[in-house]
Amino acid sequence: MTILSWTEISEDKQESLIQLIPEEWRNPSIKEEMINAGFSNTYDYLDTILPKDEVEITSLTMLELIAKIANKTFTSLQVAKAYCHRAALAHQILNCCVEIFFDQAFDDAKRMDEYLAVNGKVSGPLHGVPISLKDQVDLPGFASSIGYVSLAEDKKTKMSLIAIKLKEMGAVFYVKTTVPTAMMSNETESNLVGYTYNSKNINLSSGGSSGGEGSLIGAGASVMGFGTDIGGSIR
Repeated sequence: MTILSWTEISEDKQESLIQLIPEEWRNPSIKEEMINAGFSNTYDYLDTILPKDEVEITSLTMLELIAKIANKTFTSLQVAKAYCHRAALAHQILNCCVEIFFDQAFDDAKRMDEYLAVNGKVSGPLHGVPISLKDQVDLPGFASSIGYVSLAEDKKTKMSLIAIKLKEMGAVFYVKTTVPTAMMSNETESNLVGYTYNSKNINLSSGGSSGGEGSLIGAGASVMGFGTDIGGSIR
């Protein structure tokens, strides 16, 4: 039996996240390219490199997005792909995701489209809307490591109540976002995934403990996410 050091577990985790991104969306030099292009704001930079139709989708407010899915201007799958693509690029710049499951999101989005086609109405108020979740929200098959290397492979078997309720309303999950170790820090950094940067200014902290959520949303890679706040992390 091989016992990995904590640094090896950390390296494996960070590399696994990159491998979960479709190959055509991977760019190991994207952060350097953004900085060399004179950008410190990730939202602004992503708007210049993403396809126009994806920028249109990710620029909508949540209410606008809900309406356009319901009236079939965009399919749930189109929306999921736009947000997953933007999140993939944002993560490679900001290090803001701790779990990535785009394929599952695409499958769920397809089911939303099938439901709308068969029933002629949406399944709920969040039908087909991509929702990001802070790491502590449990999803079956994924860890809620809250920054601990020792919990990196501790996959949950049950879904948190808030996730259940969001699913019932038609939400599509696609990522879980980074937190500092034990969620008890005013910066989002852990031995497991490293440092999460501020999407509005790459030179600043993203805060904590909901720093991953803040960075992802600030980059336009989530239209709505769920964090928690004891000491001001989402304020």
